[in-house]
Amino acid sequence: MQTSTNGGSTFDSGASNYAFSIDGSNHFGSQTASGSGGDTQILLSIINLGAGTGEKYNGRLTLFRPSDAGQAHIEFSYTVKDKDGTQGHGQGGAVRLASANVDAFRLYMSGGNINGVFHFYGVRKS
Repeated sequence: MQTSTNGGSTFDSGASNYAFSIDGSNHFGSQTASGSGGDTQILLSIINLGAGTGEKYNGRLTLFRPSDAGQAHIEFSYTVKDKDGTQGHGQGGAVRLASANVDAFRLYMSGGNINGVFHFYGVRKS
């Protein structure tokens, strides 16, 4: 995942634009944690997915206060199944380290395309 401040014309991908932590486990009982204090992107799973038959990712992501000019905070949780049938789940948090609004974001795979159904909901600022 990467964020933008110019409506998606470009996305922030500098070597230290994002910090994140993520942990999870799989159906074998193995637990894994990962993170970075400065990265080009935010990882949303500890289990690698490709384009294999039956691979699935289901998740929920919350971007807090994107219109504020401060650091954008993100919280996510997910379940996943890879090509070998490994079932896993996890959760994480992230921050865009630059202080700026977020008016666009992109979700992408490290290679290949994403196929699926996406639902995006907004919450009106009161």
